[in-house]
Amino acid sequence: MFSFKRSLTALVGSLVLGGTLAALMPLVSSGQEDKQLKRDPRRSFYLTQTSHTGSQALTACAEDYHMASLWEILDPSNLRYNTELGYKRDDSGSGPPVAYGFARTGREALGGGPIGAINCHAWTTDSDLGSVFILAENVFNGEPKPISPWVAVATACASPFRVWCVQD
Repeated sequence: MFSFKRSLTALVGSLVLGGTLAALMPLVSSGQEDKQLKRDPRRSFYLTQTSHTGSQALTACAEDYHMASLWEILDPSNLRYNTELGYKRDDSGSGPPVAYGFARTGREALGGGPIGAINCHAWTTDSDLGSVFILAENVFNGEPKPISPWVAVATACASPFRVWCVQD
């Protein structure tokens, strides 16, 4: 049968439980927001750990990444280097290593021509020449061509190099 005392007890219990949950909810969501704020929103890039010839460069990057155009990685300060996927040197820290890698040039298919423009016929062949890019360093062997902060050097497409990749 209907009991006023039981109904009142249930109502008070529900109100206490609801009030407790309402008080705790901001604390739970606040913790989640803090984690989201700490996540780095910058697009990531990396240099492959393995080397590839010019004709293999387009398929060298991990899932959710693609072979970077130099223009996508031109200013690395706007990017985050992926140290889990990327090649590292002893003193790399959280940044990219000083190492050469193929990158798209944004030009027509060229097997010869200016350094920084040649691209193994748009990365379809291992014959002719392609461009590899490295973040500028102070010691060079040969005649590098600066593309600040990058330096470009011509290489044979059959020569294996790492590949610069950027997040889709």
